[in-house]
Amino acid sequence: MVSSAPMSPPDWLRLKPVLDYVEAHYFEPIRIQNVLTLVHLEYHYFIKYFQKHIRMSFVDYLHVRRIKASERLMLTKSLSIADIGVQSGFPNVTQFIRIFKRYNGCTPSEFRKKRLPVHEPDLVD
Repeated sequence: MVSSAPMSPPDWLRLKPVLDYVEAHYFEPIRIQNVLTLVHLEYHYFIKYFQKHIRMSFVDYLHVRRIKASERLMLTKSLSIADIGVQSGFPNVTQFIRIFKRYNGCTPSEFRKKRLPVHEPDLVD
């Protein structure tokens, strides 16, 4: 059973460089090997350690961060879905749509339609 206790300060301090790195670089390709030197942990130990303390895998954490960025872009910029995916760190639009749908239950286009109000055309000449 997963504990619901907050992360201890030493564990937080150990993982904070990884979380900061993801925040600063989520739009770039990131592999677990990129962050291992930040925590001085072996690959398999890091995977288990991250999962235990963040309560999701490193890959899921990275996907969630990228999805949140894409949601913000969809609601604030008039970019294509493909451009939003790239700017959010997804290597191609197919992967972006697939992962977005996995986390949100709808495609990016459906998300945008549901969230953005429909503007009525101006009737003033």
